[in-house]
Amino acid sequence: MSIIKTFPEFSSLLAKLNISAVYLFIGNGAKLQYASMSKVKTVLAPTIDHLNCKHGAGRWLAVYGGDTWVEDKPDLGACMHWVKQEYNPPMVAVQGWEECDKFVDYVYKYEEEKDVQGRTMYGGVKEGALVGGTKVYLGEQFRGLLTGIVNIDARGRVGTQELQFARQVGVEILQVEPAEPRNEY
Repeated sequence: MSIIKTFPEFSSLLAKLNISAVYLFIGNGAKLQYASMSKVKTVLAPTIDHLNCKHGAGRWLAVYGGDTWVEDKPDLGACMHWVKQEYNPPMVAVQGWEECDKFVDYVYKYEEEKDVQGRTMYGGVKEGALVGGTKVYLGEQFRGLLTGIVNIDARGRVGTQELQFARQVGVEILQVEPAEPRNEY
């Protein structure tokens, strides 16, 4: 696993890996999770097959917000673990913390942001501004390289904010649904 800290490093990585497309994966986090990973796999597989057919296996990059894979707490981290195991695309986790899952190839590490109460802001839109990882992977520079979003039926606060912002700025969104949440807020 290698660490990237700047957009030029990220851009160079795409050239080095001969990447033809970049997809941001958005889904449920640790609070909502998914009710059934087998159902998620069933609805996600056709989208991944489509990406492989359209761009070539190994020629598109999977990017996500670094959600940690915990087997008995299936969230976006579990989805990305499965995508890596089954399809093996190059994968980047965009995160502001040190720990990283072993299946991730690269970490795009940003400076951690805290709100006025001192809580870490992992992502989303706050007072009209992108925060945390969202500021990186939906920021203006990154959007210039972003082919689209794979939305694994995100229903949480951060995911819905990211999807709303992406629609406002015209990012293509591939819908993967239904993928029911395990929990509620």
